[in-house]
Amino acid sequence: MLAAHCPQCGAASPVSLATPEVLDCAYCPYVGPPDPRVVAELHAAREALFRIHSTRRQLSVGQRRAVARAESQRRTAFVLLGFLVAPLLVCGGGCGALMALGGGGVGVSDLPWLIAVLAPAGLVLGVGWLLMRWHRRGVERLMHSCAAIPPAAQGRPAMCHVCGGPLHNAEKSAVARCTYCHADNITSSDVMQSVARNQATVVHAMAGAVAGEAERVAKSTSTALTLSFVFALLSPVLAILLGCGVLMVMLAIPTAPKPDERYAYIDVAGTRCYGRFEKTDKGYSLHFGEPFPELVGALEVGPNDVRTVRASELVGKEVLAIGDKPRKVLELKRSLADATNRLEDGESPNGLSPIGLCEKPPNLVELATDDRLRQCAGVFVADGSAYVVSGDDKVFRVDPRAKQLAQISSFPGKGQLFFDGKQVLRHLSTGSVWGVSLGGSAVRGKEVLKGVDQFALSAKRPVVASALELKVQDEAGEFKTIHTFKTKPESLAASPTRVFWSGTEGVMSLPIEGGTPVKLHDRVYGAPTLSVLGDYLMVRGSSCLWLRGADGERSECPYAAPLFPQYPNAPLADADHGYLIPNTTDRRDGVHGFKVGDVPTFDRHYGPASERVSCMGLDDQFVYWVEANRLLRDIKAQK
Repeated sequence: MLAAHCPQCGAASPVSLATPEVLDCAYCPYVGPPDPRVVAELHAAREALFRIHSTRRQLSVGQRRAVARAESQRRTAFVLLGFLVAPLLVCGGGCGALMALGGGGVGVSDLPWLIAVLAPAGLVLGVGWLLMRWHRRGVERLMHSCAAIPPAAQGRPAMCHVCGGPLHNAEKSAVARCTYCHADNITSSDVMQSVARNQATVVHAMAGAVAGEAERVAKSTSTALTLSFVFALLSPVLAILLGCGVLMVMLAIPTAPKPDERYAYIDVAGTRCYGRFEKTDKGYSLHFGEPFPELVGALEVGPNDVRTVRASELVGKEVLAIGDKPRKVLELKRSLADATNRLEDGESPNGLSPIGLCEKPPNLVELATDDRLRQCAGVFVADGSAYVVSGDDKVFRVDPRAKQLAQISSFPGKGQLFFDGKQVLRHLSTGSVWGVSLGGSAVRGKEVLKGVDQFALSAKRPVVASALELKVQDEAGEFKTIHTFKTKPESLAASPTRVFWSGTEGVMSLPIEGGTPVKLHDRVYGAPTLSVLGDYLMVRGSSCLWLRGADGERSECPYAAPLFPQYPNAPLADADHGYLIPNTTDRRDGVHGFKVGDVPTFDRHYGPASERVSCMGLDDQFVYWVEANRLLRDIKAQK
């Protein structure tokens, strides 16, 4: 505020650059010129003022709006902040409630997960509040730097904070422009009173301060809201990182294990597997980690049917780590982050969890470890020895003593593999069929058939579709035509007693000796894969069909939708079971076995701790499969 001493009473009264020769004292009736030295200083200040462009003393349209609507903008910002926080709070609170109710309460080990689900809402709320405070202070600084000088006496107008000129009709708007120096003034009575004592007389600094504060407040509203949205998007990531950090710290803090902690167990996959159990209204609910193919989800048992074991009883047992690797339990351990004990095996960094853990099946054997197994197309057994066809068309014999592979032959190309008990046959895309005899020494593959469109084996007898003729090899080795097609078949399969094909006529069946074909099903488009399993035919096209081979009576596949995409490969089969390699994430990997019948159902599982099986094979007694660079074997029969 510009002020000078009244020549009459000596009080400091406001003066104006607009009228430097007039001093209207607010404390006495004096109206007249001030001291000549004051007049000279006011003229000098006026000249300095007008050397600064008037726009530097003015607010932009957006800045004037920010001042006029400051309170409503804050309310809008807090409403938007509420909309950002509400979904995070509902989701996080809901997850926390489910964790508390579903897990029988919340313990110290649940702290990282609670942080991960609840922290996003807290982080957004806290940062949003700080941003809103920052915005509010920016608006207040702008108002204070532009605040008009309050009236010197009742009934007089407010005065310009730059030149001291009167602001007539200032009460009509939140921002008034001086008619003399064209500076913008905040005319709110609260703001004028709060800064009246701190208003300065320095003209040069005043213009720069007003411009700087105006520019900052223009950015503060949009910046605060933008940062709130950005932080709302980043808060889940930050919360997860924070939760992970807390989890790592808690994992590093050991606590005493609980040897009397109990786990449920069940006999499955040819062995014993452990899990947790929860009391229900009807008995107990058992959970074994990732579900087995024959045990989907939780297993409900009666109040007297749950079987449990103490944690201390697991010490000394041989169990399966990830990848079906046998490990011996050395001791129990526990950290602040563990909801249950951990099993120390000497190799796993954090030990093994007992939930979902399986003991090593008594008949599980590792036959070979070789990096060439990583590309596997099939496993075959002849005279008690295992052979592997690799993805690069080579044939290897497995040496169980050295646990290594020895190459004995190769194929000239890729195609579907068949096995007649003595040799591996491959139907190439060129129409030829090549065979490799399985024996102890290296042999050269040889071409056994030419001009074959479709190939199958009926027991050990080749069945071929060539041009429009269906032929079967007789006991003398000659091929006999048993049927003539109207159009070329798209797929072919055979059992010891029947031949099946799919084409424009539909899915057809014919006795191996010939006769009249029987239509089992309408046409399946897309060259479906046919697999014979005992007296049944599995048809894999856009969906799965399970047909009785004699009359086509239809039943459900062992993996109807939505499980159909989880088993992309055709099954292998013996007299009463089919065997599948899954491609799934919601069930355990390994080899899944199902019982052949009118209603096929999963009842076997090999490799309960498997990561991913690339190929498999069968003989009369065992199931073989390749996992990463290891060839494993387990007995077929399971309880």
